[in-house]
Amino acid sequence: MDGLTATRAIRELPAPKGAVPIIAVTANAMIGDREKYLAAGMDDYVAKPIDGQALTAAIARHTGAEIASAPSLAAPATNTPAPTDTFEDLDKVLGTMGN
Repeated sequence: MDGLTATRAIRELPAPKGAVPIIAVTANAMIGDREKYLAAGMDDYVAKPIDGQALTAAIARHTGAEIASAPSLAAPATNTPAPTDTFEDLDKVLGTMGN
């Protein structure tokens, strides 16, 4: 079963199971792919290669989790140091989902 089929099946379940946030994390990044995933019932879309900031922000948007220092999705200026590893933020967001 692919992600689109799984999403449709999940959305047919009664709440709260059918309302679980679903975020596509896919290598399909052609024009129209995002719309295809959203039309299938997914809540958000993050293209591979995975950008930790984009994934953390997507999870936070759909779980209501707050990130201490909200990651910026804008690319840093060339003279700006690279951002810290946002997978730490991702761990924090995922940790709040079970609570």
